[in-house]
Amino acid sequence: MNRSTVVVGAPSGDYAAFYQAFSARFRSTFEDVKHRLGVHARFLAAAGGPPGPVVDLGVGRGEWIELAREAGWDAVGVDNNPQIAAGSRARGFDVVEADAMEYLEGIAEGSLGAVTAFHLIEHLAPEDKLRLVHGAYRALAPGGFLIFEWPNIGHPRVAQYTYWLDPTHAAPLPGELAAFMAEYAGFTDIALTRLDAGMPVGFEALDIALTARKPRS
Repeated sequence: MNRSTVVVGAPSGDYAAFYQAFSARFRSTFEDVKHRLGVHARFLAAAGGPPGPVVDLGVGRGEWIELAREAGWDAVGVDNNPQIAAGSRARGFDVVEADAMEYLEGIAEGSLGAVTAFHLIEHLAPEDKLRLVHGAYRALAPGGFLIFEWPNIGHPRVAQYTYWLDPTHAAPLPGELAAFMAEYAGFTDIALTRLDAGMPVGFEALDIALTARKPRS
């Protein structure tokens, strides 16, 4: 597990603290996660950068926010776990404590340049996965980017064991299903990339990413 995020209901009390401790035990270091997410920063930079602010859903410790800041992009993190949100803010990042989908649905339509969610969508029920994709499409400006990353159940160890280590994981998400959700919501330029330690590979890897774009017109 690379990131820490909880999105199904707002955790509170001991469970919020438990999940923060669980994430600290089983996730990689800040620098390792930042290194792995660098592939997505390079993708956005090669595409000319996001045409507006970046919102990162399920911000974790803020690794992606730091990468966006270093690239010169305005970025805000969102997390509904108060312990995790507070920890990310303590690092100096702009983080809102809120439900990811409610946040997207409450901001101005077409106001974002990119919506990112790394190791978040696998925590959602099927109908909420689609709701998240629709919410991202609505919030993005024309030409804006959607980037998701999640555990790749095409890898046998992920499917049989590591996916189930996280107690908040919902139904596994095949890459083809995620791509179809993006297509159904109206996105174009949809691509799936298998990632091994943050590098694109041509074989089944522990993680998989989806990139897509809202049509420019």
